[in-house]
This record gives sequence, C-alpha cells and structure tokens, in this order.
Amino acid sequence: MAKTFIFAIGGTGSRVLRSLTMLMASGVKGMTEDICPIIIDYDLHNGDKDRAITCMKKYSEIQSLVENGDGAKLEDSNNNGYRPYFSTKIGQLNGITNWSWQFNLRKEIESLKYSDYIDYDKVNLYAPISQDFVNCLYDSNINSVYTELNLNMKEGFQGNPNIGSVVFNDLKGCPEFNAFSNSFRAGDRIVVIGSIFGGTGSSGIPKIVSAIRNHSKADIKKASLSVVLVLPYFAVNSSNDKEISIKSNIFNSKTKAALNYYERSGLNAQINSIYYVGDKVQTKVEPHLGNKEQKNNAHIVELIGAMSVAHFITSAQNGNQRLKYKFNAANDIVDGIGIHELIGESNSWAQNEFVTNILHNLINFVLSVHYFLDNIVCCQKRMDERQFYKELKLNFDNKKIKSSDNASPIQDYCAALYDFICKNKKENVNDDDGFWPWMEELHNKKSHGTHCLKIFNLDKGNIVDFLSEFNFRSEPKKAKIPFAGEVEIAPAKPLMEYRDQFDSSLNNTLVPYRKGQKQLQEESKAAYPYIFNDILTKMPEEVRKFDARLEERFKMVP
Repeated sequence: MAKTFIFAIGGTGSRVLRSLTMLMASGVKGMTEDICPIIIDYDLHNGDKDRAITCMKKYSEIQSLVENGDGAKLEDSNNNGYRPYFSTKIGQLNGITNWSWQFNLRKEIESLKYSDYIDYDKVNLYAPISQDFVNCLYDSNINSVYTELNLNMKEGFQGNPNIGSVVFNDLKGCPEFNAFSNSFRAGDRIVVIGSIFGGTGSSGIPKIVSAIRNHSKADIKKASLSVVLVLPYFAVNSSNDKEISIKSNIFNSKTKAALNYYERSGLNAQINSIYYVGDKVQTKVEPHLGNKEQKNNAHIVELIGAMSVAHFITSAQNGNQRLKYKFNAANDIVDGIGIHELIGESNSWAQNEFVTNILHNLINFVLSVHYFLDNIVCCQKRMDERQFYKELKLNFDNKKIKSSDNASPIQDYCAALYDFICKNKKENVNDDDGFWPWMEELHNKKSHGTHCLKIFNLDKGNIVDFLSEFNFRSEPKKAKIPFAGEVEIAPAKPLMEYRDQFDSSLNNTLVPYRKGQKQLQEESKAAYPYIFNDILTKMPEEVRKFDARLEERFKMVP
C-alpha cells in the first residue's frame, strides 16, 4: 500500500498534524493510504509537539485493535469510498529504534547558543571567515540574550529563519532522513507543512524540498510533492511582545519575504500542489519561547491545513501538475465560522464537495462519540436488552480500564476510545490531547473571537441540540385562544432519542456480521473491536434516515 510521508515542521506543523489525526479518526473518505509523520522541531520539549505525538499514540492504539480484526471485514461493492473510523494507519520509519515520529537535529547538550553551534569563538581560525564578517550577518549585542548569536536554541529558532537555514543544512546527514529514504517506495507521496512567518518552518521548507528534488534516489526525486504554507493566523500578546525574541509585528513582512524568495528561487516550480492557509483576524496568544508551556489552542487554520493534507492524499493528481489552493476566512465573519462559512465562497482552496464530505464524517463521529459516552461508558440501564451489546460482550464492569493481559480486545478498544476522546479531564493524565479538548479549543470564542468554530454545541446535554445552527426538535404545537392570541399548548419534542434511533441502528448494522441466524461466535472475539468500530461508523447514517422528519432535517446538514 502506498504511503504519504508528512514532514511537519515546527509548532505549527505539529498542530496541523494533531488536527489531521482527529480527521482520520472520523474516517476521511477515500484516504486509503497510510501516513508516516515526520516531525522536525529543534525544541525537543515543545508542548504542541508533545500533544500531537500523544494524540497519534492514542490513535494508533485504537487502529491496531481495529486492524487485528481484518478477518471480519465484509466485502462491500457499494462502499463509495466509505471508511470506518480509525482506518488510516500511522506508520513508522524503518531502521529507527524507538521511533516517535520526530527528527533529532540537536547536539547532545541541554543548552546551546547559536554562537556555540557555529563555533563563533573559533571562526578567526578559518580564513577568510572572521568574527567581524559573522557580526555583519548576525546581531551580537551582548546586552540581550535574545540577539541572534546569543540565542539559546534549546527552545527552537524563535522566529529567526537565518538561524534555521544554517541548522537545516544538517538535514541530509540525519539518521532519520536516511531512514525516510530507505522506507520510501515508488508511488509514495510527500507533504511538507510549516508556517512561513516564524523561524523553523520558513527555513525548513526550502531545505526539505531541495533535499527531495536533489535526492539520489529517482523515486524520491520525482515523487508527487505538496506543501502546506501556513500564513500568519496568530499574534503574540502585544503587552508582552518586548519580553521575547518573537515579534509578531513583523510577521507579515517575514511572510512577504518568504513568499518572494520561494517564487524567485524557483522553489514553487518544484512543488506539485501548494496550499496557502491563513487568517487576517489573528488570534492573540500568550508569549512562550517554547518547551512544555507552548500549547496554543487548536485553530480553524490548523483544521484547514489538515483538510489540505487530506485533499492532496485523496485527490488523483498528475505528477506534472502545478496546482495552487488558497484559504483565508472572510473578514466580515462576526459570529464564528460555521458550516456555511466553510463550504461557501470564502473557501477557494478545494471543491465544496470535499469539504462537505469532511464535515459529514466529523458530524457523524460526534454523534457516535455522544452515544458512546452517554450509553456505553456511563449507562448500563436497559443496555442489556440490546443485541449488539450482548453479542459484542460489552457488558463488562469498567469500560474505562484495559483488560488484564489483553484478555478482552473489545474492552481494550472501549478503554482506548474513551482515552482518545478525553472528555472527562479529571480522569486523564494527559488532559488536553484528546478529541473533546481539541473540539473545545476550536470553539473557544474567548480565545479566537469571531473566528472561532461554530458547528457543535459541546455544552448541551441533549443529543438533539448537538449542532449550533440546526434544530432537531419538533415544532411546538400552538392554538389560538380567545382574548389570548396564539398560545403554545405543547412544547417541542426531540426527534432523536438514544433508545429508538441509535440503539436500533446499531442492531441493524450488526446483522450482516452474523452467520445465518446465529449470533457472533465466541472464537471471533479478536474481531469484536473492528466490528464495533464499524457499526459505530455506520450507525449515524442509519440515524439520519430513521424517519421522514429526521431525514428531512438532515438534508440541510452535510
């Protein structure tokens, strides 16, 4: 099976990778290729990077349980690109021991000034280069630790591409790059993600593209290559702007310089598909130099960046094509970015059909998550009456805890899924790397203002109210009363209920897995995670058409 290697550069690259993992969990239509993430960040303890890695580990745990049930898969000639949740495999690089999806570009010391990296104190020994010449290229003011030569690189390049471009010269000599070269096969594809208004992404992107297009291996040299260029979408809180080296007031000028260089140098001509994503209404973030404190709330731009990666992977593109896509949220959005804003005219980077399919899968996944949390995990009342519950051996005591010695794959699946969702933060050690916190961050109006996501109601208890802009309740009955006018005599009622639509739909989707009239057999318990994952995926489709009223309402929803 073909793979897509994804070079995720810097904090932005990791944040896009986190959003991509969430989309893969929801089952991206047509995404049949495995992905192999390769994170490149000089800041070894970047909080955004750590969250992305933890999220991918949780995803992979579920995916491996689902994959072990391959024998239970049914042939479906009419699947039309259908993908169960957690279908896409997150691969590894061959030849790297304990590979955790990240490069190691740093020298083995905890603190490293840039002057130490380039042996500044020794340059006079290497004519014709002198310290005076280096001083012309880099700021060496001894009164500040944030000048370029004094910069401590343990927290990354801190917005200095002139430093990053030097460090990235070591790229080809890294064991990780050699492992990538050895793992690459004909037909595999490559994606590079990074911001161009900082230091790591803007310097790393040209180096990686050059390393690929000048590679000695013909299959890599000619590979289909896409680049996701992330333009400014956040700004460092101006009240603290002077305390660190990162200056958000020059983000735009740095972006223009990078775009100009990419075009003039011929870099763009070497790329098959370029995706430009950004937001002029920039989110304010607190200044953190790096390390574990650097954890920015998930942003719509990162979600669009993840959609861009999925679009490239699922598109049948000729290797000789040179395509450009752009996304920039409209400036006049005043109440959040909803479904209509994502699939409307503001989205010029991809066909509306693709975006609609992404949102369709995401909405279905949220429906499944709601059902799983509200019924499978937290409520056993009446569940013993349901066939799918009994046949899949879901009636165990604690669905949040893995079984001993992997004795119950279905229990392990439920425990892993609960951990991946991570709604109840108090029960999770890593309380901000899951699907639910990611959703909350995207919808955070306090953080993102008018450009927060506005699709789901995450704080509503009733499932009928899960979408912000759509009503899944009946119209209230009204009557005209003399001297009182029109009076409501019966309130609106929910059109969706777990007991009827959801439970029945799960039972219905389980039927094809039975042999004749027999229930699932005990010996097939290793396949139970795949089966349960599959019926969870198909259940929302059944719910959408459960009765005429629901079907009519869902016609307005992707």
